[in-house]
Amino acid sequence: HFTGTEEERCLDIFYDGAFLDVTCEQTYDRILRDTVPTPGKHVIWVRPEGELTVLLAWSTFTVNATHKIPEYLSEDGVTIRMPEEVHNYHQWWYRKGVWGETRWMGVAAQKQPMDMWNYQEIIYQLKPTLLVEIGTNFGGSSLFFANLLQNVHSKEGRRFKVMTVDLEDWQQDPAIKKHPHIEYVKTYSQRPLVRERMSALKKEFPGPVWMILDGAHDRMTVLQELQLLVPLLDEGDYLVVEDTNLDGHVDAVLLKRWGPCAYDAILEFASKNRGALKRDVEREFKFGFSQSPLGWWVRRADSREIVKVVRDDNPP
Repeated sequence: HFTGTEEERCLDIFYDGAFLDVTCEQTYDRILRDTVPTPGKHVIWVRPEGELTVLLAWSTFTVNATHKIPEYLSEDGVTIRMPEEVHNYHQWWYRKGVWGETRWMGVAAQKQPMDMWNYQEIIYQLKPTLLVEIGTNFGGSSLFFANLLQNVHSKEGRRFKVMTVDLEDWQQDPAIKKHPHIEYVKTYSQRPLVRERMSALKKEFPGPVWMILDGAHDRMTVLQELQLLVPLLDEGDYLVVEDTNLDGHVDAVLLKRWGPCAYDAILEFASKNRGALKRDVEREFKFGFSQSPLGWWVRRADSREIVKVVRDDNPP
């Protein structure tokens, strides 16, 4: 059913171009779960009943031979809809404060362990020589990335650097500034200084780049970070936009009323710059849950200039 403010209407649903003969009582999610697709890319179109010229929504998904993911995609093709058991775990994870108790080598990291495991798999495959982290906080994740890259590059002896950015360092672990492979940049994440330092480090440590945005989570800040730094990424470089699950969307934890947040920022940026990034759906859903729905991306080869969604900012 399509439920609006004043009416409830039946929909016609087309699966890979073919009309699905279903009753109005069957929900969209039920249809997705009960339709067993073959491996490959599939498309679902949703129209008002009998109105072939009106498109309400569409969704695309890819199925491989080992697992399928359509039950995670809702009518708009981007919003995440978790199974009930995953949703309940998500709520427990936040409401019990477990997210704040995760540590790496004794230093608070405040990360989801399944995401961290996913990160190490990607980093091992990509073997980045520069890792850019926006949002240092205590520094546990900075140490995690530095320790991981030490192991990744130890055999070949390749030089690498972790660049971590944060305006505040009062609660940062002393090990961060002492670590030979970590460079801490104390500034606002939207300042040109961040782009300039990242650009210089790319030249000093040539190779793939892995970047994670985990500073402020409001829409404006994240959009400005994306506009500032995505142009520095090369084809195949990896981007994670964290904590897109905070507010305002299906399965958001709703602990605070953030308003427009990181989810809105990456959705808006990717929509305006369709050739710049490719969503890594396989990684996003690999372990069934992530703190960063719609937050896993790979840089595409695209020579077009990045379209700016908001004005550049230079905080005081």
